[in-house]
Amino acid sequence: MNVAIVVAGGKGVRFGGDRPKQFLELRGTPIIIHTLRQFERCREIEKLIVVLPAEETAGFVSLAAEFDLKKISRVVAGGETRARSVRNGLESIDDAEVVAVHDCKAARDAGRNRPGGARGANERRRDFGVAD
Repeated sequence: MNVAIVVAGGKGVRFGGDRPKQFLELRGTPIIIHTLRQFERCREIEKLIVVLPAEETAGFVSLAAEFDLKKISRVVAGGETRARSVRNGLESIDDAEVVAVHDCKAARDAGRNRPGGARGANERRRDFGVAD
């Protein structure tokens, strides 16, 4: 089984505002939902684990249902760091052959600090059928 962990555990402190940026709306839909829809369309990914700030996990199940997201198997509380959030996601997996880890970040950050930049990220995403 192939599992994707979508890491969206940040609180958006530097960004400001009342909610983490992954819950801000783009064309009437939260950014995180746009991300998760791409994985819903991906045949190679069978289950999704979503890592969120602890205070957002309870309400997220109903938000996901509202947008008819069916692959979400778990919603997990993030940690103090990105590494801890990824670890929390990994520890929640029962069984998997392949695990993909995806950062749910602002679009402007997509190519920063990643080998190959935005182009490389898109090539890697294409391998899983997720690229735009």
